[in-house]
Amino acid sequence: MKRFTELFALICLLVFATSYGVSQPAPQPAAAVPKPQAQASGPLPIPAAPELPIKSYVLTDFETGSVLAEQQPDLRVEPASITKVMAAYVVFHELRAQRLQLNEQVTISEKAWRMEGSRMFAKVGDQIPAEQLILGMIVQSGNDSTIALAEHIAGSETSFVAVMNDYAKKIGMTGTAFTNAAGMPDPNHYTTARDIAMLARQVVQIVWEIDRGAHGRIIASPHQRITPDPSTRPFRGGRPTAACARTTPRCPGRPRTCRRASPPSRR
Repeated sequence: MKRFTELFALICLLVFATSYGVSQPAPQPAAAVPKPQAQASGPLPIPAAPELPIKSYVLTDFETGSVLAEQQPDLRVEPASITKVMAAYVVFHELRAQRLQLNEQVTISEKAWRMEGSRMFAKVGDQIPAEQLILGMIVQSGNDSTIALAEHIAGSETSFVAVMNDYAKKIGMTGTAFTNAAGMPDPNHYTTARDIAMLARQVVQIVWEIDRGAHGRIIASPHQRITPDPSTRPFRGGRPTAACARTTPRCPGRPRTCRRASPPSRR
């Protein structure tokens, strides 16, 4: 009985092994994985510059100054409020040289008070810290604050404009001439997109230098901010327009800039 049991078990094992071998197909060799083709050497293709509905623009790399895209970058245009970028550049030079302090009191003259267009609405004789006037110039595009700073730094707007033109020459802005500090219309007051791109690069560099220096901060007041009116377009190609600035507590203001230069629309 024992031998029969062993024989039966051996037969079952042989049947199972035979059926398993028949039902399972023989393993096939793995398909060869195609090797990736080597990419062609050389620079990657650069897409064409976009066609924008503006007369003039230039896009540059900040680190190298290389032009990435452009459209009539040397076309003479009216800078309007972009003029205040150069005015701010002069002010930042005074801060870096410590000839101007952020808490320095600036007196508002009658000329500054009478300025038309976008304003802080400072009154004649007001004593306002330079930091607040810088906020008014950059954030609100205030013509009154710009003139007040110009007179405080150079004694008069005319002398301040001479400094602006001198810095323009040093930067290499060969297509630019300023006749006023706030960007008021004048046929002899003009610039180009290429020149503004060069100026913007210089402004960023000097702001970094001041921020790393003793001043610590430039125009970020921890107590107040000037709320920009939607009708104003600081540091853009629009003409300075009348707008109301209001001072509110909390949330320090931060200037917003646009690196686009285009002719202003006629209003």
